[in-house]
Amino acid sequence: MSNVSEKPTPAQANMLKLMSDPNFIVTTSSNWRGKIVSVVGYYKGKVGIKKLNLITFRSLMDHKWISADMQVTALGEMSLSHLRPEDFIIQKPDHTAIDLLAVLQTHYPSDQWVFFRELRAGSGYGKDAEQRIDAWTMNCWPSSRFLRISFEVKVYRSDFLKELASPGKREFAMSVSNKFYFVTPPRLIKLSEIPSGCGLIEINDDKIKVNLDAPFRETDGLSWRFVASMARRLE
Repeated sequence: MSNVSEKPTPAQANMLKLMSDPNFIVTTSSNWRGKIVSVVGYYKGKVGIKKLNLITFRSLMDHKWISADMQVTALGEMSLSHLRPEDFIIQKPDHTAIDLLAVLQTHYPSDQWVFFRELRAGSGYGKDAEQRIDAWTMNCWPSSRFLRISFEVKVYRSDFLKELASPGKREFAMSVSNKFYFVTPPRLIKLSEIPSGCGLIEINDDKIKVNLDAPFRETDGLSWRFVASMARRLE
């Protein structure tokens, strides 16, 4: 059961404030199971529709800050009343994904590993080829059994929550690796939130810490399409 002591995040606060405006109308679309799959809103008498973040919207419902009929509840109004102007400001992360990848790559030296950032699933075009892995590395020494690791970088908590809602997004990255890690700044993710089969690496400045070791998985060999993608990058 939620209470007012649970302070809304900036994203939640902004959506809650928007929905508290009596001139802003919210409508949802549901799938055949009745699960909400999209949320949009518009102002009375004005042209234009605003798409709302589905993850944030669901979190407002989970906290009982909005009701099933899209109205801000008394609990939601109370939560809003306790917020200060700075509580609506979405802070930028101290480190970008590029920063984290630069530090991560230093831990996989080129005399043992090949390391790729933003690696495509294949050469050519089409959905199967244009999927990307934030980072992928392979140990080139036979003694390592040619260990392959995929990395998914998250610097915003909202992005991680979206990932949890769409587990299919990491299927390819896991299919071409023996280990899969989320890579984040410190304290972005709780260990209890890490999906089964994944690990967590936290990077703070130039220090890297494996907070949860990813389990080793045997996977099939790499497709020629994926090998071609790597070959083009090496060229």
